[in-house]
Amino acid sequence: MAGKSRQRRIKVAEFLEDMRSGLDDTELMRKYDVSEIGLTQVFGELVRGGFISASQVAERSKIRDSQITRGFVEIQEGLKILD
Repeated sequence: MAGKSRQRRIKVAEFLEDMRSGLDDTELMRKYDVSEIGLTQVFGELVRGGFISASQVAERSKIRDSQITRGFVEIQEGLKILD
């Protein structure tokens, strides 16, 4: 079965509960054993199914992006201390 992609069944109610309880994308990927692309596909299916809105997905992206930006700022500040 080489070349076949592995598909997992994810229970919508459980996934939504985890998402709404505050699990971030990394935690969701780990729990459901999906890649970043897989998680994006799950979000797309949830939007198409009417379980969540596209704006909810966009809000998650904004939060993730702001966390990444904060991380870079903290690294830069740490480097200044080391200079």
